[in-house]
Amino acid sequence: MPALPGEAVRAEARAFAERFLAEGPHAGLFAHLRQALGLDVDAMVAGYLRYAFDSYDSDNSIYDDPAVRCAMQIEYLTPASYHARRQQLVQDALIRHAPASIADIGFGAPMCYLRDYVLAESGRHAVLFDKFESALQLGRAVVQYWGGDRSGAVRFAAHDMDAGAAVGAFDCYVLQDAIEHARDPAGYLRATLRAAPAHAVLLLQMPLGPLIESHFIAWPDACQALGWLHEFGLREVQVEYVEPNPAADFFARGENTLTSLFVAARRA
Repeated sequence: MPALPGEAVRAEARAFAERFLAEGPHAGLFAHLRQALGLDVDAMVAGYLRYAFDSYDSDNSIYDDPAVRCAMQIEYLTPASYHARRQQLVQDALIRHAPASIADIGFGAPMCYLRDYVLAESGRHAVLFDKFESALQLGRAVVQYWGGDRSGAVRFAAHDMDAGAAVGAFDCYVLQDAIEHARDPAGYLRATLRAAPAHAVLLLQMPLGPLIESHFIAWPDACQALGWLHEFGLREVQVEYVEPNPAADFFARGENTLTSLFVAARRA
């Protein structure tokens, strides 16, 4: 396993989280989340440290924690971070492919495309799916803070990738750091493609590196990750590496060996 950062980095991460929650441009959002989720600042900071430093060695139960979900939201909103770059790639791909309906599977925490793409224009809608109620609670609270969704364009639904059923037909399937968390990634992708219309686009973030505790598949490099998609009749229309940024991503301060591959894919 990758060596974790030492106590000095943990102290720096704690100070960063405390400043982010108290003084940053998103302090109002997290004050709202503390009330909505019944958390205090100490719990949110502890969740941030747990997510940043313990996730490599944890199974998927780590995500059954509202404080960890808040930590994911902090990382999503941290400038120049891995998650910020990932979100920009998703939003740019949505603008390029212009889907009307989006399934965001295993979404973790809401990405900014919900506000800036789905809610920004009528005729678009998204359903965000996750196994854990902690994600659904966080998602609803974030959308409420953004002003609510009077149009019903954003919905949240419980969905367990291990149960075998697909989410249904959508123009776009967002699977950001998701498919590898299914116990049967190949079976789940097959089920999704059986339900998907022929024109559907898939936006995947595929981790490259060793198998970690919460994952059930690993791709050592981009060639093998793309080859895996080819086995399902998919062809990439966009491929981008997403590297962690140690200046913004505390999880990358140790001997991190995981990188990611963003792939937009369609049926060949």
